[in-house]
Amino acid sequence: MILRPDYQRAEEQLDIIRQKLIPLADRTKIISKDLIKPSEYFQFYISPFEALQIELNESANVIDVKVVQRAKKRLLQEVDLNDGKVSWLGDYSLSKSRALTIGDELLDDRRLRYHLAIFQNQRLLRFLTRGDIDRFLYADDYFPKETIEFLEKDPDFHSFLSKPFAQQYNLLLSRALELQLLPVVEVLFNGRRWVLPEDDDTCFEGANKQVNYLANLLQIEVNKGEKEKPDLLLLESLLHQHKFPDIFNLLPVPFRPAQTNIVAKLRALAISCYNNYGDTDLSQDVLNLCKRFRFKNIELNKKLEEDSKTIAEMIAEERKYEVKLVFNKDRSFEITKDGIRDGNKFLPVSSINKMRWGITIIGYTGGAKYDYLVVITNDAGKTIKASWCVYNEGELVPNSTKHFNSIVQATLNYLADTVIKKIQSVLLNEQSVIIGPCTLTKGGVEFKSQGFLFKKSQFIRWLEISTEIKNGHVIVYKTSQSNVTTTMSARETDNAVLLPIITSIMQNKNP
Repeated sequence: MILRPDYQRAEEQLDIIRQKLIPLADRTKIISKDLIKPSEYFQFYISPFEALQIELNESANVIDVKVVQRAKKRLLQEVDLNDGKVSWLGDYSLSKSRALTIGDELLDDRRLRYHLAIFQNQRLLRFLTRGDIDRFLYADDYFPKETIEFLEKDPDFHSFLSKPFAQQYNLLLSRALELQLLPVVEVLFNGRRWVLPEDDDTCFEGANKQVNYLANLLQIEVNKGEKEKPDLLLLESLLHQHKFPDIFNLLPVPFRPAQTNIVAKLRALAISCYNNYGDTDLSQDVLNLCKRFRFKNIELNKKLEEDSKTIAEMIAEERKYEVKLVFNKDRSFEITKDGIRDGNKFLPVSSINKMRWGITIIGYTGGAKYDYLVVITNDAGKTIKASWCVYNEGELVPNSTKHFNSIVQATLNYLADTVIKKIQSVLLNEQSVIIGPCTLTKGGVEFKSQGFLFKKSQFIRWLEISTEIKNGHVIVYKTSQSNVTTTMSARETDNAVLLPIITSIMQNKNP
């Protein structure tokens, strides 16, 4: 469309578009120079006017047969003398049979008009012959009005141009995708393709292969995610290295199913992170990667929103026992699913192997001092200790006890499971674990109980053991003989607080 000079609104809109397209054109010119090598020129189209070096005049619509014959003779001589190459076509190799038929194209009035229309549109000509993409770039001085009108007026010209155009377009687009030249990809997708509907598949043949290649790369990650926990950094690196979002966000409507497929694969991987590994955070992080893609599949958008909401609810439920306190101005303390942190010291949950806690009340009723203690130790012997004292005044004790209970609850919910599994693993490997006066084995618990005069060694099978926590102590006894018993301080004995849980687990494994 040609703008009316006085149509201000259209002029303003064009200026907005121009501000985007001109920088894109400048970037594209720089990176597209060597997109196609000289050896790849003239694969799909050779202009008879260019090959025969026929100069146009006012009567170009009619070519003298003698002019064509002389030009053909000159072309054949060039082929003979230059080892089958044509110097004015950049040493393009041309067979004699092809040289003979080129001239005949101009002796057919209809084909003459078609070749002439292409030759007079130099940007179109250089695209078809040399892969030059200038015809796709915005320029104030380029609007191929005559070519467009000819295409609309003569369907046969459209048919004549369609196949070589589609083949050259396919080569350029495939190469740009392969080399990740995204500005080139963008202008090719944005530009007008002068092809018939039946040749659209040819335009996108190589692009489809490249898109399928990327989809297969991601499918490999999805398959791996079924066997081992995905690594978010590696997944992000894969998307970045192959420019997944950049490429798929540029794809036009014919590629919409491919874009939907990519996001569906990421969604499947996110679901796998939760179903197979129970990692809600990782599941949410993978779902967030989907937000880098801009797609129009309403149904998939809805699924992703539902998934994200569900995962968010799971994360909230999973984290509801987390503790984040500040003991003083410079010291923060927290227990989360990742581990325990005290100031700058952090013990990952996977490293923890011991824990103990308790409250000691010192003094008389009404003026007693409450001493709170929680100690967590890792495999290397590093310890985090939270301890504080308050006197029974006002709300000090209730508030402190509330904080203490929240720490214990967080410890049981986020840290204890790792320690229990480590102890269980040792026991199942026929080794022993010592907790206070008790020696735990796969078959049961051994300890010394007080006899009439001397202590007596006792071994009790797991099914015969009972435990109880009372007044800050953990009591272990034989169910059928409550006098066969031992006791230990929950506050001072590593892992004593876990004995009731361990007992229950071992009883279920030894029915």
